[in-house]
Amino acid sequence: MRISQQLQDTMINTNQEAEQEAEYKKFIQYCVFQAGNEEYAIPIELIKEVVKFSHPASIPQMPNHILGMSNVRGNIYGIIDLELFFRMSTRPAEHKYLLVLDHDQYKIAIGIEDVPNSLIVDEDMLEVLKSSAIITTVSQQYLKGVIKKDKRMIIVLDVLGIISSKNFTLLS
Repeated sequence: MRISQQLQDTMINTNQEAEQEAEYKKFIQYCVFQAGNEEYAIPIELIKEVVKFSHPASIPQMPNHILGMSNVRGNIYGIIDLELFFRMSTRPAEHKYLLVLDHDQYKIAIGIEDVPNSLIVDEDMLEVLKSSAIITTVSQQYLKGVIKKDKRMIIVLDVLGIISSKNFTLLS
């Protein structure tokens, strides 16, 4: 059985397009920032903008990792400190910037100390964390994996998992 030349050309073009699409999908862009001594990453599509930190208004009866609320371009955002949430510190860090999240349901910004970087990563560099002795069910809610780049380990956060967890609003 012989396939027509036109059909062969269509099949080749379709295969090339599929290969190009697969190649394109292999790269993920992250916003990388420091919290404590660790580097963390959040998918760039979750970040609306980075703005200068302004001292937030306090909210009574909130956990210490929720620093308060701040007005960013006419919108009120809850400000969180990941170092306090992850219990890496007992005092709020000296935040200079806010990572404002772009989400319909959650109006949250993360306090960070330095300007974040953008990092494009081949998906093969992301190691998804499997269940093990050191990865608990709770921590799996917060972590998506680890990016291994050169000698760095960058922890990929599931920021929406953090915000929606029952531990997020518990008083310490």
